[in-house]
Order: sequence, then structure tokens, then C-alpha cells
Amino acid sequence: MGWIPELELVAQPEGRRLRFPVERLLNGGYAGRDQDAVWRHVEELAEIGVPAPGRTPTLYAIGNNLVTTSDKIQVQHDRTSGEVEYVLLIGADDIYVTVGSDHTDRELERRSVEWSKQAYPDLLAREVWRYQDVADHWDEIVLRCWVSESGERRLYQEATLAALLPPKVWLGILGDLFGTVPHNVVLMSGTIPSMGGISFAESYQIEMYDPVLDRAIRHGYGVEVLRQKIV
Repeated sequence: MGWIPELELVAQPEGRRLRFPVERLLNGGYAGRDQDAVWRHVEELAEIGVPAPGRTPTLYAIGNNLVTTSDKIQVQHDRTSGEVEYVLLIGADDIYVTVGSDHTDRELERRSVEWSKQAYPDLLAREVWRYQDVADHWDEIVLRCWVSESGERRLYQEATLAALLPPKVWLGILGDLFGTVPHNVVLMSGTIPSMGGISFAESYQIEMYDPVLDRAIRHGYGVEVLRQKIV
């Protein structure tokens, strides 16, 4: 089967440690619940050179080594950005959820969305919740992302999960694609709208807040732009 990377996770609230093997890493795209609005966004992206998908929602298969719980990444230039998403971790015995960021190369995205997603890792929080513990109030959960630019921190994204396609839709898509829902899958949900356009920030703070159970999962990471020439 080849090398299968593992994530070291912590199930909340009990604090139980998990080792989650990642056989597949999948990135959802164009995943807003209002698909008419999604297609208006597709048309806007096409005007700036981003190729339109053949269908929506879309799933991109990403190398399974490109998932991390790190608090720092290195990039090749200053035209990359993160975006907050919910994350499904589909195991053999249970499904977990957490918050993550699909960090994307925006210059490369103009040539190929798939290539842009392969350029940098997907970043996840280490803490996870069992999906069944939040399924009955899923749409009330809030996603937020703050960015830091030139030392100033601001709210960049905020919406409830009602804005995105729910897990049951993605599980149905996986069942159709594979004949049955595969195990050991990390699936990024696709993102929510940003405030004021794409930000090429120095750092990102992402959060998934459950107002019913009054708890949150948070993760932050910095972005280091590598020198263009080694001297």
C-alpha cells in the first residue's frame, strides 16, 4: 500500500489521543450550499484567469503527505493565502471533525487549481470532535479566521456551517465515487467568503466555535516567505 502518514490528534472533551492514518487527502471546492451563488463566484474568478471547474461541488485529490498540524509553513513567494474550512476525518470506526486551512498558491491557481492546492500543505488543528456529538446542531457551528498583516490583526472570514455543504453531502459523493465511503480520509470542506478580498497575510488564526456546547477548536500558523536567492 505504500507509505501512509499519520496524524497525532486529541479527541475532545475527554482528551483521548488518536493516531489517524491518512490514506487519502481530498480538498472540496466550490462548496457553498447556495450553488447559484457559487457559480456567480466561478464567473468572477474566470474573469481574473482562474480556470472554471467542470462541475460543482468539486473534489481535488491531494498528496496524502500534504497534511500537517504545524504552526508554521514556508512558501516561495508572497502571493499565497489560507482559508478556514471544516475538516472531516473519516476513520474505520468513527468520523471526527476539526478546523483547518487550505493554504493555496494564488499565482499557480491561475494556471491550475489542482497544482495550486498541491503546492502547499493543508493545516489542521490537533483537537477533534466526534461528528455524532455535533451533528444535531451542525448548522449553528461558527467558522472564523483572523489574519495578521503588517502587525495588524483583523477578522478575515466568519460564517456558520449553514453556508457550506454538510458532511452528509460529501459522504454521499464519496460513496458514489468509490462504491462505499472509504476509511482513513481527510476531507477539507471548501471555504466561506472572505471580507474585503483575498489576503496574503503573515499569519492565520482559525477557529471552529460550537455555541451549543460552548467550546472551540483553534489553530494558528505563520507564513515564512523563502529567500529568492541563497547567498
